[in-house]
Amino acid sequence: MAGGDTAHIRQLLIDLLAAYNAGDAEKITECILPDWSVFGGRDQFVPGGDRERLQAAFASGFRTDLHWRHLYVRLYGRIAIATGYLGGQVHMPDGRVLEDTWKFYKVWLKKEGKWCMASDDELPPASPPLLPTSGDRQEIT
Repeated sequence: MAGGDTAHIRQLLIDLLAAYNAGDAEKITECILPDWSVFGGRDQFVPGGDRERLQAAFASGFRTDLHWRHLYVRLYGRIAIATGYLGGQVHMPDGRVLEDTWKFYKVWLKKEGKWCMASDDELPPASPPLLPTSGDRQEIT
């Protein structure tokens, strides 16, 4: 079932990003654990897993136009780690537009038979030599 779980998490990531791009707070919070965390989230505007907070963020002008690149998923039993690149635009409520490519990781936990995101982080752009090249990773683009 490992291949099935890998494909399932990949689809969850695709659906999650589509929900962010559509401003769908309900869909976003369906697959995020209530105690989900974002590294460094206290210091910046990063909507968490709270549906009302997300709805307020979207209502205040927060929106995204993002896409995945080089999406990888590794399974470790009931834990999965997704890595890759996230590119496009983030429109902040104060009118700023952030346009870039971010390296990301997302940690998923299989809890009561359901995969849920437990933690994630987006990092500044990585230089091309940092792209995964070893044969032990499986690209699922």
